[in-house]
Amino acid sequence: MGKKELTPERYEMAKRVRVIRKSVGLTQEKMSEILEISLSAYKKIESGENQISLEGLRKLQSELKISADYVLFGKHKDLDNIWEMVLNCDEYDKLRMLMRLINYFTKARNERYADEEEQTGYSDKIMNVLREMDL
Repeated sequence: MGKKELTPERYEMAKRVRVIRKSVGLTQEKMSEILEISLSAYKKIESGENQISLEGLRKLQSELKISADYVLFGKHKDLDNIWEMVLNCDEYDKLRMLMRLINYFTKARNERYADEEEQTGYSDKIMNVLREMDL
């Protein structure tokens, strides 16, 4: 049996998996552990030779909160509707959402990947931005 053809769809999905892994600061080894597959099997997913399994998609959702829609199609469910709501809300609500997002990303970074010193640096940067905004 010959090598599977790397279609544009397979290439894009493989690229999204690689971007997801890098964006959350994981090595290929750690990602293969999360998916409970061998390192070589994971590398084949990133190269587009193999596709991620249904079970793998479930694990990405449960462990990393990554949508299967995003992995498969590059789309986030209802993202356009959410963006429309953000655009149409008042400035106070936009600021509240921004603060909640900053809080979310600060906590997520602290819980998974940043050591205490690195997290302090992020917190200091956020506080400087808030001071500059006069909040």
